[in-house]
Amino acid sequence: MQPFARARFLGSQPPAFLSPRVLMPRYFIDYSDGPVLLRDEEGQCYQDLRAARDAAIAALPDIGREPPPDSGQRAFTAYVRDETGEVLCTVRLNLDANCRSP
Repeated sequence: MQPFARARFLGSQPPAFLSPRVLMPRYFIDYSDGPVLLRDEEGQCYQDLRAARDAAIAALPDIGREPPPDSGQRAFTAYVRDETGEVLCTVRLNLDANCRSP
């Protein structure tokens, strides 16, 4: 196919599947459990920031299932970053277990 015919066939705009407007943004969700930070190096594509935030919220209870330290307190935090590394959203879950001695 000649270049001119190919250009007419494809049109002046790239096909929709190549359009940047169709691509979903990539977000990175880092988790911290007190001083321990688990950094997301790969990220995942989400529809928008709210979807990434919801994914972080959904993961925190699973992370918090481990028994707390003797103090009974634990703080979990998720940080949602964009591709530039800017933190756009912070989600916190605090665990506070208080027991009376028998």
